[in-house]
Amino acid sequence: MKSATSVCVFLCVFAFAFPPAFANEPVQWDESYRKFTTVEQILTGVYYTTAFVSILINDDFAEPKWIGPVGPDQAAFDAIGAQTRGGRTAASLTSDVIDGAVISSMFAESLYVWMARDSPETAWQLFQTSTQALGMSLFFQNTIKYIVARKRPEYPNCDESAGDDCARPSVSFYSGHSSTAFAATGVLCVNAMHLDIYTRRGQFSNFLPCLGALTMAITTASLRITAYQHYLTDVLTGTGIGIGIGFFYPWFARYLTFGNEDVSATVMAAGTQHGGTLGLTGSF
Repeated sequence: MKSATSVCVFLCVFAFAFPPAFANEPVQWDESYRKFTTVEQILTGVYYTTAFVSILINDDFAEPKWIGPVGPDQAAFDAIGAQTRGGRTAASLTSDVIDGAVISSMFAESLYVWMARDSPETAWQLFQTSTQALGMSLFFQNTIKYIVARKRPEYPNCDESAGDDCARPSVSFYSGHSSTAFAATGVLCVNAMHLDIYTRRGQFSNFLPCLGALTMAITTASLRITAYQHYLTDVLTGTGIGIGIGFFYPWFARYLTFGNEDVSATVMAAGTQHGGTLGLTGSF
């Protein structure tokens, strides 16, 4: 309920507040923009399947390969880390809600373009972009976290005799919440740059959902540190990967052209808890 409410306030109010004359115009998918291919659709399914299988076959509490903070990690906990169990729990739950709201907003944009703007073809391309971004994010985080096996930060003042669960799983690197939140934000922002979704592209109001999502993504990432779920380095890595998946990949694969030449790309990846490979194929 909280997630759905956030989506409506954050996205739908902006969308339906613009003049009816503009809202009745369809959202055009420019002829120079590339549409999803069958190969990309199949690979999107592979991303989700591999992420799900990785969760099933790997042990969250496997022997950690990396323990403890590095660089600025401890300073981040000193600055914004919650020192009580209640504070950590509240921060963790709030980050879950906000992350879900940002992801939902990414898909809600496709629904808005389809139903309110009567643009089913464009909505289908946006939905596939969103699905691909989430799938890629889940794939990478659920592969890398088991390969790296970094132990989550130790809780301060954790007391097992008082009923605290002080056991920490080895899935800290990198922050999945940060990755998915920034991936969804990237999708909203790159769409706003290239499509007249809410107002004309280039107008500030067309970027309001993008800016709102950015605020929520930053909040989500910060709360993961506050909750002692991740180190700062986990969060920064997840943020960078999320931006790459949600913003730069769709920009390169869907929207970018060099003169009259189309640019297309497909990320192909595979991995297990023992290793992984990443490949990029494209045509220019």
